[in-house]
Amino acid sequence: MTDKLSTFFDSGIYRFENSNAVFIDPVRAMNRSYTRFRVSPSEYYSRFFESKPAGQESKVSSNSRKRKRKEKKKKPHALNEREKIADQRHQEVRPLLLKAHECLMRETDLLEVMSNLRSDFDSSRGCGDSVSPGVLEQSFVELGRVWQAPLYEITLNFNQCEKSNADGGSPIMQYSEQGVLPIFDNLVLNETGDDIEAEFLSSQYVIPRESSFYMYPSRVAMCAQILTFSSSVSYTSLYVLFFVVMWKSDLGQIHNLIPADSGCGFNLIVIDPPWENGSAHQKSSKCTLVSGTYIIKTVPSKTRHSIYFREACLRTRMHGRGIQPSAPASDVATREGRRRPRVRAASCHVAAPESGRRGPTRPKSGRLSPYRPYPTLPNHYFLSLPIKQLTHTDGALVALWVTNREKLRGFVEKELFPAWGVRYVASFYWLKVKADGSMINDLDLFHHRPYECLLLGQCHRKAMDSNCQSKSKPVQDNQIIISIPGDYSRKPPVGGLLMDYVPGFKPARCIELFAREMISGWTSWGNEPLHFQELRYFIRD
Repeated sequence: MTDKLSTFFDSGIYRFENSNAVFIDPVRAMNRSYTRFRVSPSEYYSRFFESKPAGQESKVSSNSRKRKRKEKKKKPHALNEREKIADQRHQEVRPLLLKAHECLMRETDLLEVMSNLRSDFDSSRGCGDSVSPGVLEQSFVELGRVWQAPLYEITLNFNQCEKSNADGGSPIMQYSEQGVLPIFDNLVLNETGDDIEAEFLSSQYVIPRESSFYMYPSRVAMCAQILTFSSSVSYTSLYVLFFVVMWKSDLGQIHNLIPADSGCGFNLIVIDPPWENGSAHQKSSKCTLVSGTYIIKTVPSKTRHSIYFREACLRTRMHGRGIQPSAPASDVATREGRRRPRVRAASCHVAAPESGRRGPTRPKSGRLSPYRPYPTLPNHYFLSLPIKQLTHTDGALVALWVTNREKLRGFVEKELFPAWGVRYVASFYWLKVKADGSMINDLDLFHHRPYECLLLGQCHRKAMDSNCQSKSKPVQDNQIIISIPGDYSRKPPVGGLLMDYVPGFKPARCIELFAREMISGWTSWGNEPLHFQELRYFIRD
């Protein structure tokens, strides 16, 4: 075994010689956060990409040829101005991605390890049996929108010990100390040097050592639910109330994490926002019933504000006229006898808080896995994030995940970073590959590139000068991160790679915004930071 491979087994990071690329196994990298548990590879790689057998590929190709005979020839698509700029960015980074991919394909020892990443650990010790057959996955977004949300509590079990069973069976877990805390609108900490198990409703969760999370409830949906039963309220008051709650609730909860002393701020801020993304909602353009309330899932972005008003009014009228759940809202006849036209699917997700932050989930035995659209927020929603107030006195490295849409890149460079007080310094690229090392998509596939971008910037509470910039190591631009993707929109852990560029003293104070999992030593903030902390995602060490 080579030294590089030995280091990879320990850290989860494989560094290629004479290259700006690295390969990451997120499972091994995250396992460094735990003492008594390990992340289950089979659960993490739930979308593990297997190569198709040769016979199957030939069958698919023959079927595709038959379809092509019937299809008409498509006209070449002319790129607009934004698409031309996006293509220019792609052409600039394309040689770097190809070179990094060539480095990966030359490492035969690493490729052999990659093919077995899903079965690296003994799955017999898994905790997946904690989910009973037929039980729906816990959705913190849906729980956070009900009026009982402030009453929900989580139980933290400290100082775990095993007691032998008198019947000679498996040992019984006992806890010498328990803590009961509100789970929403509250900073929940594990200040111990050991993992702890937590209980919430009927599920169990793993909290890594020296970590904390702050989970905010989705009050927009709570407001919408109340409006459904307020048929006597005027349309104007519905409109005003809906927007007041929308813009002053969810993201405003982050102000509770702003330290009174800037010396207690954060040195590393990683942000994975739920950007607007029409492709994530194309399968769900109709209205559906969720816990007794209809929601319009997608609307054209240009008519977003009017749709909010129409949605609230529609809910009120539907409730007053006793519309049954089986009737799609777009087909509900008006009082004049005409049918309401269907709302076209487009880029804005109106009822983002109504469902979990996941894309289409694949059915697994023993669990119900309904389609849950990826909730997104308008881009200007993120302008209010108090990044500068969260920053440490010595400054912070800000890492922002973005898609390849040119409209979004322009928004970040021209509006978002200036509003946050962040100065752009470098770009990293996450190249997604399959188990055999091949890319998940063709590199030049325009709307489905096999890579995403991580924009890095520096933020300081005061005006930046040469002294501020000298406190941190210069960031090398255009670094490539290669990994096999996990669940939908789940990003690889990049904290270990970024730590060298973080300003200030070590250990650094780190926070992830819009987090769906926890890391040792980090604070996780979002509306579902415990999503991937459920016990079934782990195996006991």
